[in-house]
Amino acid sequence: METQFSSDKSDNLDPAYFLKLFTALAILAAVYFGSVLFKNKTETQSQNSPKFNPPQTETVFAASLPVAQDAFLIPRNDIVTPIRNWNIEEPKLSAKSYYVIEVNSGKVLAQREPEQTRPIASLSKLMTALVIIERANLKDEITISKNAVDTYGEMGNLVTDEKMTIESLLFAMLIESSNDAAVALSEKFNGQFVAFMNKKAEQLGLKNTHFADASGLAIENVSNAKELVKIMQEAIKYPLLKNIMKTSEIDILSADGKRNHHLINTDKLLLKYPEIIAGKTGYIDEAGNCMIVAVSAPDGKGAIINVILDSQDRIGEMDKVIQWAKEAFLW
Repeated sequence: METQFSSDKSDNLDPAYFLKLFTALAILAAVYFGSVLFKNKTETQSQNSPKFNPPQTETVFAASLPVAQDAFLIPRNDIVTPIRNWNIEEPKLSAKSYYVIEVNSGKVLAQREPEQTRPIASLSKLMTALVIIERANLKDEITISKNAVDTYGEMGNLVTDEKMTIESLLFAMLIESSNDAAVALSEKFNGQFVAFMNKKAEQLGLKNTHFADASGLAIENVSNAKELVKIMQEAIKYPLLKNIMKTSEIDILSADGKRNHHLINTDKLLLKYPEIIAGKTGYIDEAGNCMIVAVSAPDGKGAIINVILDSQDRIGEMDKVIQWAKEAFLW
């Protein structure tokens, strides 16, 4: 029996097979051409559409954005205070020279002829006090000489031959501005005292400050407002000197306890401003009314030193300056 093989196998395939194959190919083709068409369309739109660029913003530093006069949008710690409030005018003073500075920041708050060299009268006693506190034993006793008592002025009410401690004489000199006390203190140094005053001025870098006596009666005792600030800065480093100069009234006794000296401070602003750290007044005809006062800054972080030279009203004008500094600046 002969077996017959056919070379054409298509005769045996179901026509439905071809229909399924064609349908599958059609679907694949549709998917392929659809994806190509979408890609081309997207690229065309991208080319024809303007490119998106993020908006360019100008770099603005916070410090250049004022929110008020002299105030800026920066952290509080980065602001150099005090900040001037220009709605408050500078005080109108008769003083020939004045200088107001916040010593912590070094910012000058107000000034007029601060480098003008002038007689400084009893402001000289600040330097006298510095020499004494640095060179003398405060518990030592001094016998008051007739020469000291005969010095012009009666403040301190010292008596010839009474004995006073050096510390007590500092109280009399700085509170009542006793010339007798200043001379008595200087006599302890056997004629070298004025040289020590000028040496201290040199150590502080004071180019326009010179002394001829311990009391300030000599018109040759000269300085300027700027350099007086440096002297006060040095003085308030010593707690004793600060304590003396902020004392409004006190009784001191002679060394033997037999004689009382009732002292009233020439700085009448002590009762008005508890923030006063230290102060000193001065007057001779050639210097006019002078005054220097250090007060705590309103922010509690530093001190303001105010100097007024040759004023018609040293107490009134110093009062005005202290109040003005509070109101004319943001602390």
